[in-house]
Amino acid sequence: MRIEKNISEIYRIIVALAASSAWPEAGDKILDFGCGSGNLVCEFRNRGFEAYGFDIKCYLSEEAKANQSWFIFKDPNEANHVDFVIGEDFSLPYSDNTFDIVISCTTIEHVSDLKSVARELARITKKDGVNLHIFPPRRSLVDGHIFVPFATYRQFQNYPWFLLMAVLGIRNNYQKGFTAHETAIANLNYCKTGLFFRSDREVQQTFADFFREVEYKDRQLYACDVNEYSIIKSYLRALISKNKLERLSLAPRVKTLFAVK
Repeated sequence: MRIEKNISEIYRIIVALAASSAWPEAGDKILDFGCGSGNLVCEFRNRGFEAYGFDIKCYLSEEAKANQSWFIFKDPNEANHVDFVIGEDFSLPYSDNTFDIVISCTTIEHVSDLKSVARELARITKKDGVNLHIFPPRRSLVDGHIFVPFATYRQFQNYPWFLLMAVLGIRNNYQKGFTAHETAIANLNYCKTGLFFRSDREVQQTFADFFREVEYKDRQLYACDVNEYSIIKSYLRALISKNKLERLSLAPRVKTLFAVK
């Protein structure tokens, strides 16, 4: 799930930080934890910030690949590595108190051991530095990873439901050409090994063990939305669009956790 595309992601993040009294300044060191394509790091760099990216494996875009020194990957050469298994011994390859700002976008829901990750993120964050973590709500009408309705609800995470959805033609971009059975098995395995949705309270309490201030700043992320009915419009646009399920997965407002070390 990515935030609304008519306003750039980096602009929303900067506005959310500013609204939380954490305006990024020139020279600040920023880490994108779970950087994916690396495009957000490139955008921060283009705006004069010293930004870096970390991920388990390399998914960099062509633009980001031209600047690989900005990125570190835990297992860049392990094609069969399971992305989301993070044990108690998980560590980030950065020194203590390295970053002024740590952000993540749609990463937290993929972390199996959130306590280990929160501990490491706190370790590499400078004193009075901030974290901003953006992730999908626990309950969504359509999951933004596999586009299956109700897939975030445990009672729907079963083979018959995924098979029915696959028979009806529901696939994500990585499942084109899969049979219904292959798609159902892939989705079932993904939900078991790649998605770890938690309650808002559980996420907040986990980070509170390592940061002195932790609160949700959902409204700040959408501070640049002047129209109070924008979320309703998002659902209406999704319903009349060609890719209804994909657009519906993007319609809910994401959660935004803000933490100060």
